[in-house]
Amino acid sequence: MITDEKLFDVAVAYYIKGKLQREIAEELGVSRVQVSKYLSLAHKRGVVGISVNPPWVEDNEEERYQILFKQFFDIDSLILTPKLHHENKTYQVLIEHATNYLINDAGQIPLNVGVGWGKTIYDISLQKNPNNESIPWTISPLAVTSNFDDDYFNYHAITSNFKSLWGTETSDPLMSMLATNSSYEQHLNTVTSLWESLDMLVFGIGISFTRYPGSRTHLFPKDTLNKLRTLDITGDIINTFFDIDGNLFIPKSSEMVTVPFNILKNVKKKVAIASGCQKVPSIIGACRSGLVDTLVTDIQTAKLIMEYLD
Repeated sequence: MITDEKLFDVAVAYYIKGKLQREIAEELGVSRVQVSKYLSLAHKRGVVGISVNPPWVEDNEEERYQILFKQFFDIDSLILTPKLHHENKTYQVLIEHATNYLINDAGQIPLNVGVGWGKTIYDISLQKNPNNESIPWTISPLAVTSNFDDDYFNYHAITSNFKSLWGTETSDPLMSMLATNSSYEQHLNTVTSLWESLDMLVFGIGISFTRYPGSRTHLFPKDTLNKLRTLDITGDIINTFFDIDGNLFIPKSSEMVTVPFNILKNVKKKVAIASGCQKVPSIIGACRSGLVDTLVTDIQTAKLIMEYLD
C-alpha cells in the first residue's frame, strides 16, 4: 500500500524543492511513470492542493506580524517577503529583498559593517547593487580563522564579492589576519578593538551543526562538541550558540576568533536574514538571545514561528 507519508515526500520533492520526476525516480529506485502516478494519487487523496500565492505581502499581514514579533521578541523591525510556489524561488526573493532593504536603508551612509558567513551572506554578497554606485561601507568579517574550501565560509570570497559588486571597502587589518596561524590570545586584543567600532551587523542564522553536521566541526575539540550536544543547541550566529530559549554557549576555539557577545549585543543595528521551516527553532532562539533587532524572513516562516509559539 502506498502511504500518505510517501506521497507527501514525493510531493515535497517535486513541488517544493523543484526536483525533476526523473531525479525523484532515481532516488526512489522506481520509474518516472511511477513518480507521475504518485503525484496524481497525492492530488486525489488531498495530500496536494492548489493555492494561489501573491508575489507580495499584504499590508495588514505585515503589520500584524510586526506587532506579534515585537510582542514576543522585542525586535525593532520585521521585513517580510512573499512565499512563492517553489522553496528556491522564495529563498531567491528573500535574498533580493534583503539586499534592497540594506542598500535603501543605509546604503548611502558611511558605516563599519560586520558581516557573517554561510550561504545566505555569500548569496547576498553576489547580488549587484541596483543603484550602480559605490556603497561607503567598510566590510569587516565577524570571525578570524583559516580559510575554508567552502566559499560559503571563506571570508576572502565574501568580502571580495562585496567589494566588486557593491563597491564597498574591506577592513585590511582583519583581512590580513585571516591568513595567519596565530593563537586565539594573540588575535583577541587587536580584533576586539576593531569590532568595537562596528555600526551594523548583517548575518544569517545557522542551524546547529550538532544536529546537521557541516564544515565547522573541525574548529572545536570533541569535548566541546559533546558539550554542545548536551545543551540542546538549536542554532548559532558566527559560532555564538544558543538554545530555543535564547540561552547562550560561546566556546573558545584555537582555530578561530569570533566577536565577543558583549560587542555583538551592543552594536546599534543587528540585521538577521533567515527563512525556512527547518530554521524555525533557530530563528526563535536567535531572537530570544538579544542578538537580533531586525529580522528579514518570508511570510510563511513568520507564520510557522507564531504557530510554534502558540
